[in-house]
Amino acid sequence: MLIKEMINNYLSYVKRQFEYGTFKFYRNHLGHFERWINNLGYYRVGELPENIFDDYIFDFNQKGKNLPFV
Repeated sequence: MLIKEMINNYLSYVKRQFEYGTFKFYRNHLGHFERWINNLGYYRVGELPENIFDDYIFDFNQKGKNLPFV
């Protein structure tokens, strides 16, 4: 499955189940994650290494950006 497809499926669920502000929050942060992961050359869920989320958090901590879930 494509990462973009998985994110869109999840966002569709969030949009139906939660307030619009929650949807916007998830859309923003998942879009950021998708761009970051695509820049690394990953486009399919099955390609992702186990530690990719640790790498994502580490990368943004190094750049001084604040992740809301860290």
